[in-house]
Amino acid sequence: MRILHLSYDHINNPWLGGGGAKILHEVYRRLRKRHEVTVLTGAWPGVPAWEVIDGVRYSYAHPALGRITSRLSYAGRGGLAASSGRCDLIVDDVSPFSPTFAGALSRRPCIASVLLDLFSSARKHPIIAPIALSLLKWNLNRHNSFIVLSPSLEGLVREKVGTDRAVAVIPPGVDDELFEARPQEEGFLLFLGRLDMNHKGLDCLVSAWDLLKERRKGLELVIAGGGPDEGQLREMLRRRGLTDSVKFVGWVKGSAKADVLRKCLAVCMPSRREGWGIVALEAAACGKPTVGFDVVGLRDAVLNGQTGLLVPCEDVTALADAIMRIIDDVALRRSLGDNARERARDFTWDKTARRYESFFEQVLSQRHGAQR
Repeated sequence: MRILHLSYDHINNPWLGGGGAKILHEVYRRLRKRHEVTVLTGAWPGVPAWEVIDGVRYSYAHPALGRITSRLSYAGRGGLAASSGRCDLIVDDVSPFSPTFAGALSRRPCIASVLLDLFSSARKHPIIAPIALSLLKWNLNRHNSFIVLSPSLEGLVREKVGTDRAVAVIPPGVDDELFEARPQEEGFLLFLGRLDMNHKGLDCLVSAWDLLKERRKGLELVIAGGGPDEGQLREMLRRRGLTDSVKFVGWVKGSAKADVLRKCLAVCMPSRREGWGIVALEAAACGKPTVGFDVVGLRDAVLNGQTGLLVPCEDVTALADAIMRIIDDVALRRSLGDNARERARDFTWDKTARRYESFFEQVLSQRHGAQR
């Protein structure tokens, strides 16, 4: 089959580079052996018109003088590509801030890929939130079917959109190499991911770390990642006098990522919204528990009390208490890590890719049956 995937995000996008881009790349580098795959994605300064990475063809929307023009260009190019009819199937990573309206413009089957709580994301900018939410619901309702990462995200989509159409729940996989990491413990907790203050709850993490000043002597918080709010985060830490206990190590990949994951005491993931939380799964593969907020998506990736600890969203005191519980209770910490690693073995990229392929075939089969 000929698959067109529309996704503003990309594994190398310096402005985003989130888990959704990782998922589509891992899926399509497997499916491209049997299918013709094109990913239309957002551009940034310096990228070519197109390129092939691991056998996956990426086409970049241009021009990209900055983030706003990049999103506008992507939305326009995505809509044109969807309406062209040069594919058998379209998968649209729906976004409230760069909508392609593929479901409305295409005559081909169009699957909405919902990678996180889009409804919470749309409220991120209060001035345009009402318009963004209305447009988001309208846009989602123009798609034939849905792919979501987690059962709790499926429930949210069905509640907000009111759909009885097919919804496939397909969680991500985890890199096999992470299971080869031998867990050990050094005196630090880890945040790994994009430095997005609101989305990733970094303001809450800083507040919790501040509350623990007198209780975490000798411990360090390692920040691995980069993103648009790094400067704001550093300034917040400076104002609170926390710079001596927080270390920035930048983006880590491959063996460097495995090394920091296997050595930490636990991963902190205070996200306000997630679709699943690939970092929690990567931590689990390295035998480490995750401490975070009980939000849609993350509550599926982390089983509270079994593979990590979850507390109410934005409850900074509860987050600080959970962090200290992980630090103080060695038996609990190691038990949660062992459970997490065992559960993570059920999540492979090969399995994820097969489930995507099966759902694509189901959608096409139903479309052909309806046309007879």
